[in-house]
Amino acid sequence: MSFQAIRTVIEQAVATSISDSGDLTKPVDKIVYDNMNYVDNDATSEFVAIRVHFGSTMESSLSGAYENIRGSFVVEHYHPKGVGPGRSQEVMSAMMLSLTELNQKRSSKEGPEAIVRIRDMVGPSFSMLDDRPYFYSRISGGFAATYH
Repeated sequence: MSFQAIRTVIEQAVATSISDSGDLTKPVDKIVYDNMNYVDNDATSEFVAIRVHFGSTMESSLSGAYENIRGSFVVEHYHPKGVGPGRSQEVMSAMMLSLTELNQKRSSKEGPEAIVRIRDMVGPSFSMLDDRPYFYSRISGGFAATYH
């Protein structure tokens, strides 16, 4: 099992969609991965936070156990209040498209060592955070994965 390979495929899809090589009018300033803490209380810049969680990884059958890796992801976009929701909609749309495109990728010796299929996505949802100086948007969803 290679959880890191699966995590990398999902994180790279998000990172590429919000970078200079993505379709955004302006790249996102920073991406925060699991196990990183980013606190910018003056909200001078925007950032994206991504978390990947693993759930069921094995299933048993009459002929033995087999691998069936499943999990969930949460992607959040924070940007300064007062800019409006347009920027969040642009960023969220780019990330959702990039994650959905994972379903079209096929395994190859040159390609990623993990294959990820995105299941239903929830969101995006948008809100103003009362306790922080950010506008907040979020998508979440499930995935099934394998690796070679």
